[in-house]
Amino acid sequence: MSWIREQKLLRLIHVLWYELAPNTQSILIPFIEDEGMAWAVPLEEYITDDSWFTPQQLASHLGLAESTVRNWPTRYGLQANEDGLYRWGDVLAVRQQQNQRAARRNVA
Repeated sequence: MSWIREQKLLRLIHVLWYELAPNTQSILIPFIEDEGMAWAVPLEEYITDDSWFTPQQLASHLGLAESTVRNWPTRYGLQANEDGLYRWGDVLAVRQQQNQRAARRNVA
């Protein structure tokens, strides 16, 4: 399977995963882990700095509006790759910047 096709399939899995109700996800996780396929599901313990996400996936995962994620390149310099995907490590850096700015505002 080509890398491009694999990435497209992983994006589809992520989109479909977030469409499932949380209780359904909880029921499915043990079966997915038993099959050795947990790496394909967007669970916190399987996300690495080099995991890639669409703006929709990030918005869903972080509980944000998709438009908020799409504004990050302008506001924080976060850049997507040529497929429109964002690297998780870069997203964490942006979130850390946001938290630091919020902390400075709260101190002042």
